Amino acid sequence: DIMEEIIGEIKDEFDDEGDEDEYVADEDFSWNAIELIGGYSYSPLATVELRLGTTDNAGKDSVDYTLNYFSVYYRPGVDLGKAQLYGLLGYSSVNNKFEEKNEETGEVFKDDEKFSGFSYGIGGAYSVTKNINIGLEYRLLVSDDLYGEDDEELSDYKEAWEYTALSANVSYRF
Repeated sequence: DIMEEIIGEIKDEFDDEGDEDEYVADEDFSWNAIELIGGYSYSPLATVELRLGTTDNAGKDSVDYTLNYFSVYYRPGVDLGKAQLYGLLGYSSVNNKFEEKNEETGEVFKDDEKFSGFSYGIGGAYSVTKNINIGLEYRLLVSDDLYGEDDEELSDYKEAWEYTALSANVSYRF
């Protein structure tokens, strides 16, 4: 009887975890963004960039979720003729704005949070002309571990998340 109880509790625990994963999958947001990039390149190994970006609203039903961010990067790279490969190492700050309207009551819930931290990425570019490049890159903007409110029970609740970006771009070099 005791073994059946323990097995039943374990099954319930796994069933609850599956429900959480389904909920998280339903809340998976993606955005389109526009980004302004400025920088100075002394050499392929001595390039600094500042990036400012904003996303569109990912409105699902009555939820709007928007990101505004800025990043500062050291960008070491390797020139391969018309192609360039590069890395990004730096700092990003992301401000997310969340707004949800309850359709039944008309009540609006708003939240505004800011996250900052180490940021990195990798990318490649190809020179179409002397001044115009096309490229593709992947970046981790920011990540964090969230814990439950009671410090003594940290092992009971821990959630990790991250904001990543995959971008195709066209750039003009002055």
